[in-house]
Amino acid sequence: VKYAPFNPLREAISLMNSGKFTESIAMLDKEIKKTPNHPQAFYTRAVVYVKMRRYDLAAQDYKEVLELAPTGPLSELAKSGLSKIHF
Repeated sequence: VKYAPFNPLREAISLMNSGKFTESIAMLDKEIKKTPNHPQAFYTRAVVYVKMRRYDLAAQDYKEVLELAPTGPLSELAKSGLSKIHF
């Protein structure tokens, strides 16, 4: 059996989908600390924060995505996510 290499984002998404939000955030925090210009990690963490109803933190991460990746599909997803946040 051949295993895929460990992918922190894939693992964080799996944790999120299992309702393990705190563990998912911890993994994403570690990935962002290691690679601070990783827009996908910020986007994924924003999605987890939305699921946790931490809209303030989600908004910060969506804005970080827009700074790191101002154009393209991820940017559009971040804009959409940001537009749905109501404080």
